[in-house]
Amino acid sequence: MAAWCVGELAISADGLGEHELAARLIGAGTRAMETLHAGRYPADVAEDEQVVDSLVDRLGQDEFDRLVAEGRALTLDDAISLALEG
Repeated sequence: MAAWCVGELAISADGLGEHELAARLIGAGTRAMETLHAGRYPADVAEDEQVVDSLVDRLGQDEFDRLVAEGRALTLDDAISLALEG
C-alpha cells in the first residue's frame, strides 16, 4: 500500500508545482511497485500517464529521466520522508 501511495503523492506534488519532487516520487513509487511485483490499478493508468507527460513537458525528457532515476535509488522509507518534507 505504501508503494502505491508514494506514486499517488507524485500527482499531488505535480499539482502543487513541485515538479522535481513529483518526478522523484514517480521513480520511487515505480521501483517499490516493481519490487513487490505489483501493478498499477487500471483506473490509475491514464492519470499516471498524464502526469508523466506533463512533467516531461515541464522538465524535458533528460531532466525527467535523471530525477526518476534518483527516485528509483531511494528506499521506500526515504521516499516517504522526501514526500513529507516536500
